[in-house]
Amino acid sequence: MICLGIEGTAHTFSIGIIKDKEILANAKDVYKPRHGFGIHPAEATAHHKEVSEKVLEEALATADITLSDISLLSYSAGPGLPPCLKVTAEFAQQLAEKTKKPLIAVNHCIAHIEIARLLTKAKDPIII
Repeated sequence: MICLGIEGTAHTFSIGIIKDKEILANAKDVYKPRHGFGIHPAEATAHHKEVSEKVLEEALATADITLSDISLLSYSAGPGLPPCLKVTAEFAQQLAEKTKKPLIAVNHCIAHIEIARLLTKAKDPIII
Protein backbone atom coordinates (compact mmCIF):
# COMPACT_ATOMS: atom_id res chain seq x y z
CA MET A 1 0.00 0.00 0.00
CA ILE A 2 1.30 3.45 -0.93
CA CYS A 3 0.01 6.52 0.91
CA LEU A 4 0.59 10.11 -0.15
CA GLY A 5 0.26 12.54 2.75
CA ILE A 6 -0.12 16.30 2.41
CA GLU A 7 0.87 18.63 5.26
CA GLY A 8 0.14 22.34 5.27
CA THR A 9 -0.81 23.40 8.76
CA ALA A 10 1.37 26.52 8.99
CA HIS A 11 4.70 27.59 7.44
CA THR A 12 5.59 24.43 5.51
CA PHE A 13 3.79 22.73 2.65
CA SER A 14 5.00 19.18 2.32
CA ILE A 15 4.14 15.88 0.72
CA GLY A 16 5.34 12.57 2.06
CA ILE A 17 4.97 9.22 0.38
CA ILE A 18 5.18 6.00 2.33
CA LYS A 19 4.95 2.39 1.15
CA ASP A 20 4.11 -0.03 3.89
CA LYS A 21 6.59 1.27 6.52
CA GLU A 22 9.20 2.70 4.16
CA ILE A 23 9.41 6.44 3.54
CA LEU A 24 9.79 6.98 -0.21
CA ALA A 25 9.67 10.78 -0.29
CA ASN A 26 9.46 13.83 1.95
CA ALA A 27 9.29 16.90 -0.28
CA LYS A 28 8.66 20.33 1.21
CA ASP A 29 8.77 24.05 0.67
CA VAL A 30 8.94 26.47 3.60
CA TYR A 31 7.15 29.82 3.62
CA LYS A 32 9.30 32.74 4.71
CA PRO A 33 7.65 36.10 5.46
CA ARG A 34 8.51 39.00 3.16
CA HIS A 35 8.64 41.41 6.10
CA GLY A 36 9.33 40.84 9.78
CA PHE A 37 9.01 37.58 11.61
CA GLY A 38 6.35 34.99 12.20
CA ILE A 39 3.70 33.61 9.94
CA HIS A 40 1.38 35.89 8.03
CA PRO A 41 -1.60 33.54 7.39
CA ALA A 42 -2.63 35.10 4.05
CA GLU A 43 0.95 34.96 2.76
CA ALA A 44 1.42 31.38 3.97
CA THR A 45 -1.81 30.38 2.24
CA ALA A 46 -0.69 32.00 -1.02
CA HIS A 47 2.66 30.22 -0.66
CA HIS A 48 0.99 26.83 -0.24
CA LYS A 49 -1.16 27.40 -3.34
CA GLU A 50 1.87 28.49 -5.34
CA VAL A 51 4.14 25.54 -4.45
CA SER A 52 1.67 22.65 -4.15
CA GLU A 53 2.09 21.27 -7.69
CA LYS A 54 5.89 21.66 -7.56
CA VAL A 55 6.10 19.83 -4.22
CA LEU A 56 3.83 17.07 -5.56
CA GLU A 57 6.02 16.62 -8.65
CA GLU A 58 9.16 16.51 -6.48
CA ALA A 59 7.67 13.90 -4.13
CA LEU A 60 6.52 11.68 -6.98
CA ALA A 61 9.91 11.95 -8.73
CA THR A 62 11.80 11.16 -5.52
CA ALA A 63 9.57 8.14 -4.87
CA ASP A 64 9.85 7.17 -8.56
CA ILE A 65 6.11 6.61 -8.85
CA THR A 66 3.09 8.21 -10.52
CA LEU A 67 -0.25 9.27 -9.03
CA SER A 68 -1.79 6.09 -10.39
CA ASP A 69 0.50 4.07 -8.07
CA ILE A 70 -0.98 5.74 -4.97
CA SER A 71 -3.37 3.60 -2.90
CA LEU A 72 -4.76 6.38 -0.71
CA LEU A 73 -4.31 10.05 0.13
CA SER A 74 -4.20 11.80 3.48
CA TYR A 75 -3.90 15.39 4.62
CA SER A 76 -3.37 17.35 7.80
CA ALA A 77 -6.84 18.47 8.86
CA GLY A 78 -5.70 20.32 11.99
CA PRO A 79 -4.75 21.74 14.30
CA GLY A 80 -3.14 24.57 12.37
CA LEU A 81 -3.79 27.94 10.80
CA PRO A 82 -7.30 27.83 9.29
CA PRO A 83 -6.41 29.45 5.92
CA CYS A 84 -3.48 27.05 5.47
CA LEU A 85 -5.61 24.07 6.48
CA LYS A 86 -8.27 25.09 3.95
CA VAL A 87 -5.90 25.28 0.99
CA THR A 88 -4.29 21.97 2.01
CA ALA A 89 -7.67 20.24 2.24
CA GLU A 90 -8.76 21.66 -1.11
CA PHE A 91 -5.56 20.44 -2.80
CA ALA A 92 -6.02 17.00 -1.24
CA GLN A 93 -9.67 16.85 -2.34
CA GLN A 94 -8.71 17.79 -5.89
CA LEU A 95 -6.11 15.00 -5.97
CA ALA A 96 -8.61 12.50 -4.56
CA GLU A 97 -11.16 13.43 -7.22
CA LYS A 98 -8.53 13.28 -9.97
CA THR A 99 -7.15 9.89 -8.88
CA LYS A 100 -10.42 8.44 -7.53
CA LYS A 101 -8.50 7.31 -4.44
CA PRO A 102 -9.72 7.36 -0.82
CA LEU A 103 -8.94 10.51 1.18
CA ILE A 104 -8.29 10.44 4.93
CA ALA A 105 -8.19 13.49 7.19
CA VAL A 106 -5.39 13.21 9.76
CA ASN A 107 -4.84 15.00 13.06
CA HIS A 108 -1.52 16.82 12.77
CA CYS A 109 -0.45 16.07 16.36
CA ILE A 110 -1.26 12.36 16.11
CA ALA A 111 0.71 12.18 12.85
CA HIS A 112 3.82 13.45 14.65
CA ILE A 113 3.43 10.74 17.26
CA GLU A 114 2.85 7.99 14.70
CA ILE A 115 5.82 8.96 12.53
CA ALA A 116 7.99 8.95 15.67
CA ARG A 117 6.75 5.44 16.47
CA LEU A 118 7.56 4.32 12.93
CA LEU A 119 11.02 5.87 12.76
CA THR A 120 12.20 4.98 16.27
CA LYS A 121 10.21 1.79 16.86
CA ALA A 122 9.32 3.28 20.27
CA LYS A 123 6.32 1.71 21.98
CA ASP A 124 5.25 5.05 23.46
CA PRO A 125 7.20 7.95 21.88
CA ILE A 126 5.47 10.55 24.05
CA ILE A 127 7.07 9.43 27.32
CA ILE A 128 10.39 8.01 26.13
